[in-house]
Amino acid sequence: MNTKTTTLLKPSHFIGKIQLTRIRNKTIFRFTDDLQLKMEELLEKRKADLLSSEEVTELESIGELDRILTHINAMKISNSCETGIELDSQKSLADSFAELREICREENYVLELPERVNR
Repeated sequence: MNTKTTTLLKPSHFIGKIQLTRIRNKTIFRFTDDLQLKMEELLEKRKADLLSSEEVTELESIGELDRILTHINAMKISNSCETGIELDSQKSLADSFAELREICREENYVLELPERVNR
């Protein structure tokens, strides 16, 4: 059995590459423009099968951070009372993810999610 282990960069490696942005009266975490551009460049290289092993690690690390921020943003949106208006307490996490996807589309933000796997 041949198993390959990838060591990801710690999320703190990208600490200066995360910013807060206010969109539609909601404050969300997102990548800085340069980290977003880097991720897009690495994704294009991956499509062309041109990634070095270091770039594979970097892309996987950025992807993991993207999943973490997406989850945090969805939780923030789901529980948000930033506007001072009480939000519907029945809003589901799926609704929050849908809203987050819409915000990402409006902001031309790439949100790449891995294929769902049942556990």
